[in-house]
Amino acid sequence: MKNYNNSEETQKRILDIAVKLFSEDNYEDTSVSKICSLAGVSTASFYHQIGSKEKLIKITYEAHMEETNKLLAEMVDRPAIEKIDFVVDRHIEHALLCGYKYYKYFLKMDLDNKLYPKENNSRPIHRYFKTLTEQGVANNEFNKKYNSNHIHRSILTASIGCFYEWCIAEGNFDLKKELKLHLSILFKEFVK
Repeated sequence: MKNYNNSEETQKRILDIAVKLFSEDNYEDTSVSKICSLAGVSTASFYHQIGSKEKLIKITYEAHMEETNKLLAEMVDRPAIEKIDFVVDRHIEHALLCGYKYYKYFLKMDLDNKLYPKENNSRPIHRYFKTLTEQGVANNEFNKKYNSNHIHRSILTASIGCFYEWCIAEGNFDLKKELKLHLSILFKEFVK
């Protein structure tokens, strides 16, 4: 086993290998021992760094969202709709990187409330869409006949529905093209 210099480096290596394996196989068929072997870490290190195989799903997603936050912070002066589109693109990138098998398990865990508490505001995608639509409404960017809650729920429903269908179809359609089509229809209605 390679001796990594710090826990951050060890965790990153574990996460990178796990994402690769989840995209090639599926979550259930990927063992902790295989992840550890390919990452060059002991199982003790894995459990110390990660806690459990199930926690890998949340940790990999949150690592991606942390990077999204950094990039989104650079878009401070951009319209809300551009920020929403950016967040959608980042979610698509993450799904395509990890594969439909990973994302299917992610959705299952989300449905079982194993990722975040039941409150909708605790889930990152909900927070993004809610915050960004509220900003858009406050900046008078959206059609006044819709409130921010209606806009955020519509965008969220279209997005999650498209991801769900992509998983059901085993990744056999162009996720980005389909989701962008659905959102363009909504955006035409919501944006002034």
